[in-house]
Amino acid sequence: MADIFTMAKAAYDDSINDLRKMTKFFERVNPKCNPRLILNRFDVMLQYSLLQIALVDGFLSVDECLFIKELPQYSDFCVFLEEQGFKDVTWEKIYNTRESFLNRVLDDVQDIMTDFAQEFVQIFAAGDFLSSYDFLADLKKNVLAIVFATCKADGGVSEDELEAECLIIGTLHAIEEREKELAQELKSK
Repeated sequence: MADIFTMAKAAYDDSINDLRKMTKFFERVNPKCNPRLILNRFDVMLQYSLLQIALVDGFLSVDECLFIKELPQYSDFCVFLEEQGFKDVTWEKIYNTRESFLNRVLDDVQDIMTDFAQEFVQIFAAGDFLSSYDFLADLKKNVLAIVFATCKADGGVSEDELEAECLIIGTLHAIEEREKELAQELKSK
């Protein structure tokens, strides 16, 4: 299990390094770009998504919870929840609460997460499209490794986990679609 988490942590670090490079590049094109905000929101979206996957089987294991908690560098889902009015939310409380309650919490912040994702799609797609480097390919590879590690955290990968709705995977697909739209817009000019 430790090997899987080590590989996932390395994939996360690679994702963050790529996001730093991409946002630094995009910041030159658009000075309003806030790299720190993008990294913060990526962490929150990632933790939200990993909780979505971890809860599919109706059980949040201690390994899943610890992995999701310890992964990010820039932000934390519990801090985000507190900013949204959920008082005294800690990872210990997340682990010890009923999964049905935690699912309701995820549902309560789904609209905000969707807004974060849509904004991330626009910024990432534009930055990736303008760059000569394919940041999206790296991000996909790394996010999938992290998602897979979350699936494996409770001992096995279920079909339900593989088919689960996951914000971050949907975001990657939306970035890909947005880049296709940008390419089409460029061709039509």
